[in-house]
Amino acid sequence: MKNKNKIIIWLAFALLVLLQLWVPASVIRKKEDILSTGTAFKFRTAPRDPNDYLRGKYVFLNFNETAYTITNGKNFENGQLIYVTVGTDSAGFAKIIAVSDNEKDAPENHIKTLVNYTDYADPKKIFVQWPFERFYMEESKAPLAEEAYNETRVDSSIISYALVKVKYGDAVLENVYIDNKPIDEYIKKK
Repeated sequence: MKNKNKIIIWLAFALLVLLQLWVPASVIRKKEDILSTGTAFKFRTAPRDPNDYLRGKYVFLNFNETAYTITNGKNFENGQLIYVTVGTDSAGFAKIIAVSDNEKDAPENHIKTLVNYTDYADPKKIFVQWPFERFYMEESKAPLAEEAYNETRVDSSIISYALVKVKYGDAVLENVYIDNKPIDEYIKKK
């Protein structure tokens, strides 16, 4: 009987170990799938650089494309779950095409997110909270990235954007670009 109990305990332990490995592996696999097969969109940015004491330095990204005026008669509330369909404008940057409260109404190129807030003057105008606002960087590179971004605020001829891959509601921030160069490459030349 003791041997049977030991076998059961070892099997339970092995299952627990496998489960602990499977959960993070499945999250990583999903993100990697989005990066390799998702549709790429360039979101224009206006950044700032805070620090997260648990996860390190990151560049906080503000995006130009956050507002959308609802035309289908629906009302949305602050913090409400929404599905934002994105497309591209004539310059190749991401733009909000439609907003829905039903995922079944959204095509493949939609992002599951929240209403950040509604405009008090115009309740049909909502502002979207993008789920990819943080771009984590190596601790030593973050101050240089902050300096480079400050230049984009002063010099409007320097374009900065975040390349985001989108697939069926999920979005993964692939990289941040300044002057069409990845931020790591851009700050090396400084």
